[in-house]
Amino acid sequence: MKKVLVGARIEPELKESLDRLSKVTRRSLAHIVREALQNYVERNAWQIEAILEGVQEAEAGNFSSEEEVREFFLKWGVDV
Repeated sequence: MKKVLVGARIEPELKESLDRLSKVTRRSLAHIVREALQNYVERNAWQIEAILEGVQEAEAGNFSSEEEVREFFLKWGVDV
């Protein structure tokens, strides 16, 4: 797979931690950073998808009625 170069400025303490992790695990710094970025993206991708779905629903005019919202909150003991 083709790779591209990405750069970022980080605090010296973070760099030291990455270097330590690299040394202890015997993995390259590039591997550690790539794996961290991949994990971050995977962990947060669901939120982006949920937002995009919500925007599409809103653009289509799919909203809950005032009564549906009230009933939802009443199920949780909140009177709105």
